[in-house]
Amino acid sequence: MTAIQPILLRAGQVALLLSISEQTVRNRVNAGRLPKPIKWEGVTVWRRKDLEDFVDGLAG
Repeated sequence: MTAIQPILLRAGQVALLLSISEQTVRNRVNAGRLPKPIKWEGVTVWRRKDLEDFVDGLAG
C-alpha cells in the first residue's frame, strides 16, 4: 500500500522536509529564500509542489 503524501504542509512539516528548524523556515520565508505560505481556512500552509519546485530550482 502506498502512503498518502500531504499536499499542504504546516511549518513543522516543512522544517522536517527540509531538515531545518521551524524558526529557520520563517526566517527564510521573510528573507525571500523560501516560497511564501498561503492561508487556507485561517491556517498557514505551504503547497508541497511549491516547495518541491523550489528545491528542484536549487540544482540548476
